[in-house]
Amino acid sequence: MQTSRIFHISDGRQFPLLFTEKGPFRMEVIEARLEDLAGIQPGPQAPFHVFLIQGESGKCQHLIEKLREARHLDDFPKVIVLPEVEYGRLIKEVALIPRALVLDDQVRPRHLKTVLEQVLQQEYYRQLVYRMSRESRDRSSVFENLLDMARKEVQSSREESAAFEALLDYEGKLRQFDQSMVVAMEEASGMKSHELLSMKSQLEATERLSDYRSLELREARATLTAAEAALDMSRKENIERERIILAMDQLRNYTDKELMELFHENQALREKLGMPPRDS
Repeated sequence: MQTSRIFHISDGRQFPLLFTEKGPFRMEVIEARLEDLAGIQPGPQAPFHVFLIQGESGKCQHLIEKLREARHLDDFPKVIVLPEVEYGRLIKEVALIPRALVLDDQVRPRHLKTVLEQVLQQEYYRQLVYRMSRESRDRSSVFENLLDMARKEVQSSREESAAFEALLDYEGKLRQFDQSMVVAMEEASGMKSHELLSMKSQLEATERLSDYRSLELREARATLTAAEAALDMSRKENIERERIILAMDQLRNYTDKELMELFHENQALREKLGMPPRDS
């Protein structure tokens, strides 16, 4: 498993991600402050190095100046996270920093983790192509020595001219191979850059979809609250209806005698008031 070193540069923040031992890279996180940037010297302890730099509101211009001064880090990939309020104003200026990918601080942790993993994979392929190119140049240097020896021998013996021509032909093929390696390296770098841009568009689309789902959830909660209020009103109406039914049942329980007593009391009261009696 390859070891990858992530330099987390911030103003005292904690590293926002959690990596497991799964995957092709083992992550080693080193915390540092922006003022320590000039003294950071990525060494041979890990083959791959990437910088995660988090800017603070009001301090982003100072961050850009520090990155410009740290010229010894130009060849290392950097993921720079800016505050959302300053992202639009500074993105073009930060994009001029070599090997920098700029995001705003609203990016979700799982998306930031995906970006870092993609950057490390790009660095892996980049170094692989460079290593193949260096090995090709080393072989070319050895072959140049052989050609020099062959030239000296040809000067003293025409019989070896055929061998010399064969060596020259091989040299031409080797140079063509070197040129094809350079073209392949440029194409690989372009493809990785295109993949990062495409991935960023997918992340933005995913975030918009998440916002739409949050809106639907709020609407569903409002509908549920209204339904609960309607259910509560229905319960109160049922309680009132039960009271009316209970009163009617109690009224039915009166005996005929009690009803006659109530009727005579009512008649006496009407007579005292000077009102005509009711028909029995």
